[in-house]
Amino acid sequence: MELYPLGIRVMHVAPGAVKSNLASNASKIFELSPTSLYSSHFSMMIKRINASQRPGAMQRNVFAKKVVGEVMKLVGQAEGKTRMWNYLSVGGGSRLFAAFKWFPKGWILKMLWRAYSRKG
Repeated sequence: MELYPLGIRVMHVAPGAVKSNLASNASKIFELSPTSLYSSHFSMMIKRINASQRPGAMQRNVFAKKVVGEVMKLVGQAEGKTRMWNYLSVGGGSRLFAAFKWFPKGWILKMLWRAYSRKG
């Protein structure tokens, strides 16, 4: 909002699951020191890194087209009709995360903690 008077428009992109090589490459080289306090959580860290690569993840080219399309809509809007901010969430599971805003934050955090904090 602070940038709007300066003619600068900001779009917050919150991606859902997007199929890419980033996670698969990262999980191959990710390591922790044997003395790390988090070493007992290593397998859950790998699970979280790969969470976006499950079935239902959006292909990266589709994701890129959607994001660029929305940015171009924002840029092409007439000056008097421009919104001050834009939020875009696309990708696998993005609708689920959009629904999370209607649930108590503590409940959501507890659910995510249970899914990704086990030792193993």
